[in-house]
Amino acid sequence: MIKTGYLLALDASTKEIGYSIWNKETKELIELDHYTHEKHVSIIEKADNFESDFLKPLLNKYPNINEMVIEESFTKFGQSSDDKTIAILNQINALYQYVCYKADLNISTITVSDSRKYAFPGHKFVHKKNAGGMNQKEQAFVLVLARLGEERFPSKILSRGKNKGTKKFEDYAYDMSDGFVIGAAFISEEYQKKVLIK
Repeated sequence: MIKTGYLLALDASTKEIGYSIWNKETKELIELDHYTHEKHVSIIEKADNFESDFLKPLLNKYPNINEMVIEESFTKFGQSSDDKTIAILNQINALYQYVCYKADLNISTITVSDSRKYAFPGHKFVHKKNAGGMNQKEQAFVLVLARLGEERFPSKILSRGKNKGTKKFEDYAYDMSDGFVIGAAFISEEYQKKVLIK
């Protein structure tokens, strides 16, 4: 990891990109947000849009971003995902990395398990049957809410159905949460020690 400047951490898919920006020297969270892709456009168009509508404006706003970290390419993605889904996710992941490489950012990857482990050291993520039905993504979200506060994440009040009147977080809040987890893990001293040992 480059020790100065800002880090851009991405939780990126073909639909939503959750991201966080960090000051690597102070380990301060600078920004936490999301970017939504247009529907019904090709992967190549999404890569172009990622560059023109997301990355370039972000680098103009934060010219000291000099590094990007993204989740490592998938070998499996949940029990219900098929080979086609995994292939598409790996393609877009590689395209995001290439766009950032062209922008002269230092590129790193981190596994899902390492991002959760090093963002929340000492916490044990468990199977959803032992976590009240919450999968590990949801378990991480609860931990992020406790650290940052619910007000950092967009929500809405349900206006119909059996849960009418209750608050529900927007789906992309989970992508934002994962963007935070990836960045928090990557800049942690313990993770960087692990990388140096490899």
